Amino acid sequence: MSLITPLTGKLKLTFVKANDLPRKQLLGKQDPYVRVHFGDKKVKSKVHENGDKNPEWGDQVSINCNDYGERMIKFMVKNDNLGRDDDIALIRIPIFALLSHQGEEREYPLFKSEKNKKRCGRITLKAELEGKGGLPSNDTQSVWGIQEATFGNDDVQINVKGYLDVRATVSNGTIHFKSDQPLSEFFGFDPLNGHDKALKIKYSKGGVVNQLEVRENHSNTTLEFERAKAEGVTAKMGNLSMETKQQPVVAPIAPVVQNPYGGQPVHVQPVQTYGQAPVQTYGQQPVYAGQNPGFVAPPVRTRVQLVVPQGMVPGQQFAFLHNGKQYTATVPQGMYSGQRFEVQV
Repeated sequence: MSLITPLTGKLKLTFVKANDLPRKQLLGKQDPYVRVHFGDKKVKSKVHENGDKNPEWGDQVSINCNDYGERMIKFMVKNDNLGRDDDIALIRIPIFALLSHQGEEREYPLFKSEKNKKRCGRITLKAELEGKGGLPSNDTQSVWGIQEATFGNDDVQINVKGYLDVRATVSNGTIHFKSDQPLSEFFGFDPLNGHDKALKIKYSKGGVVNQLEVRENHSNTTLEFERAKAEGVTAKMGNLSMETKQQPVVAPIAPVVQNPYGGQPVHVQPVQTYGQAPVQTYGQQPVYAGQNPGFVAPPVRTRVQLVVPQGMVPGQQFAFLHNGKQYTATVPQGMYSGQRFEVQV
């Protein structure tokens, strides 16, 4: 089961600048630009005439994605010529490296070839995705006390906190890193081919903050997490916009919150509130709350209809709001994203 979903929406790439590029042109200053290969999609930046070894572009392009599963993106810095353009330098990294720092300018190393051996300067990029997909969200509080988790090295770092949080939920709080499975295979992508890399994770358990590093090639390693208290967890709150009815009061609409898996808002259909029916005592007439001074009305229980949020699997828990209070629901066995089920609150 893959926890990485295809991209859907508009991917915006900003080419900021490059520094310390090698000289490929013998006479005069070179005119660098950037060409991007993202699967079968190709775009390029404007040319900085006479930009030479330190060009500045400040240019943005967009790539439309529709259920697009490509994971690796390549940036090639080239020199614009009248004839064949010169290859100056390149880097090929997972798109998640850029999307882990959406809206931030990040500097990455450039290399002579995809073997990533000889360094050839640096490039500064920025990326934003107006849409959904990719790794599970890192923007919410962890269900399992994971505070930080990055996979990569000093040059390329990918935030995998949300990925590990979901992985832990699927496996009931335990993650196994097998010695015969490199981390790149475990995650399904390689931050920087040919370079050392590691998972660095910081998590709390039993009131103690733990830090652990797992290398690309490692011995058998097991991480056992502790579920955070429900009242302090909002990490798995889906896009829930609910409206429940009870007679004679209509409950207010709960606020819509952000789905960490990129799904669309999930609208819950009105459900009849139970607990208002007359209470029958055997051998007597029906008695209503308020008519008998000694009568204590049972608590009002409301059945709320929910929809399994995008990316969730059976047994996984998520939080939802009802009448301003937070509750936790568990995805029933045999149910997946988009299917409806009811809970009682």
